[in-house]
Amino acid sequence: METKKEMLTIMETALILGVKVSYVKKIAEQGDLNSTVSDKGLILFTMDEITSYIKKQDIDSDIKPLFPMNDDTEINVCYHIVKGEFAQLINYSYLQSLLFNRLRVFQVLKGLSAMKRSLFDIYDELVVPILDRNLEFYKQGKVTVMEMQLVKHVIIDSIIRLQGLMVIDDDYVGTVYCATLSKDYIDPLLKMMDHVLELRGFRVINCGTLEPTTNVEKIFDDFCCPQRIYISVPRDYDDNDVCKTLKNLMTIVSKYNAKIFLLTQGRKSCMRDVDGVITIVQTFSDIANS
Repeated sequence: METKKEMLTIMETALILGVKVSYVKKIAEQGDLNSTVSDKGLILFTMDEITSYIKKQDIDSDIKPLFPMNDDTEINVCYHIVKGEFAQLINYSYLQSLLFNRLRVFQVLKGLSAMKRSLFDIYDELVVPILDRNLEFYKQGKVTVMEMQLVKHVIIDSIIRLQGLMVIDDDYVGTVYCATLSKDYIDPLLKMMDHVLELRGFRVINCGTLEPTTNVEKIFDDFCCPQRIYISVPRDYDDNDVCKTLKNLMTIVSKYNAKIFLLTQGRKSCMRDVDGVITIVQTFSDIANS
């Protein structure tokens, strides 16, 4: 990662330092934090100036940086978080996942959340590309099956920690049933779908893998007929199997007047908007707005 020299606004600087804008104005006026005034009268700062200020603070300082800034790499990651430069964040977070550094991956997610990035934006722009890279590298033989699963574990751990920071309203707008067609017991997409729907206000019944033996009718009876079913379809899942599973499911849910939303993530599916019952969604933004 190359060192960034572009200017940061007073708001961005406050977010990096974990303080209020008024605090940044104060230390800039006192000369404790070097700044530059633009032609338009804006107070601007560089990452070098911000880093220098942080290093001067004692251990009891009120400064709580957005992201650890112990070396040049971490300083640049902090900059990329503030500027929303996802390509660099994908590279960094994937490497940290391979190293099983859950804390650093979570801190990237937490930093993006602090920057007011929506949950579905974080998932679509950062987490899904990491998972896509992970699967592609495995197919190319660049990572082992153990490394591939390790990355998925880190991602799941990190998004669960992120969920713990979310404010969830217990006044539910409805109940939904979430499932996956993945045979792998580790499915980050299912967990992310769960999070986005819960944040939207739904009570989510997360039932894991949808098997031919899954008693969907009992689930509907036990949980007062969920209005919707959201199903995650893995990229390597055969379309014929998708169709077979969905056709069996449709015969069951039709009497409950429920709708099915299929997360395909760019895959073509033979089941497209069947009688208005099945809706294809390809991103977490689609889910959030469904």
